Amino acid sequence: GGTTDVGDSGDTGGGDAGDSECLDGVIDGLTGSSVASGTTRHGGDDSTPGCTASSAEDVAYSYVAAADGLYTFDTVGSGYDSAIYVLDGDCAGEELVCNDDSEAGTDALVRSYLCAGEVVVVVIDGFDDAAGSYELNISRDSYPDVTGLYDSDLGDVAGAAVSSGSNLGADDTLGASCTEPGADLIFVWTAPAAGRYAIDTEGSDFDTTLSVWGGDCGAELACDDDGGTGVLAALTVDLAAGEVIYIALGGYLGSAGNYVLNILPEAGDTGP
Repeated sequence: GGTTDVGDSGDTGGGDAGDSECLDGVIDGLTGSSVASGTTRHGGDDSTPGCTASSAEDVAYSYVAAADGLYTFDTVGSGYDSAIYVLDGDCAGEELVCNDDSEAGTDALVRSYLCAGEVVVVVIDGFDDAAGSYELNISRDSYPDVTGLYDSDLGDVAGAAVSSGSNLGADDTLGASCTEPGADLIFVWTAPAAGRYAIDTEGSDFDTTLSVWGGDCGAELACDDDGGTGVLAALTVDLAAGEVIYIALGGYLGSAGNYVLNILPEAGDTGP
């Protein structure tokens, strides 16, 4: 672990961090500027980010969300070329989000939707072998209750073009963690069987965005901007039989046009 000064944000108990081998502290639900600070030097290289090349020393905190919300974790004010990423549950968890350089230059910023009581590990790392003094800032924004906002119920039909039309004149209803959407249409859909489903906008004629909402607190489960062909969106989600999700299909920066929404089970998948 690194040399850190967490002040009042030190290990105060809370959620079970599981595999804690990489941890340098626990932060229970705190938000604000400089929630944790210190240096990554001599911290050891315990974790590796998925978004940048790094052999740098790092520090990691278990974070317990105090309330449902869209959480922003950033390193603005740090003294080196930093990276930041969030792991699900514990040190061995899946990487949820990762960033090297943000709008703030060489400082890093990520956003993730979390449910109250959810535990994640926030890792502060560096580009290449960069290390130095860091500041960890955390903020939380609320998000709307998507269950009352949908435009169309698609039932449990899966296949190509389960919906098509135009998003021209649609409202800007939901934000998204991975992009700047607008003019979004929201569809409610029920998984007919357990499995992994590919959701995409192939066949659309404008710059599309996709986000999927649901789970225990109606939070964002997945998000994509240009993961399909060109500027089209594509993502996958693992769902249980009968699980209800909300799919927001929008246009990047409010762009509009004719859309096609495809929902296809991935071949050979046996479900979550």
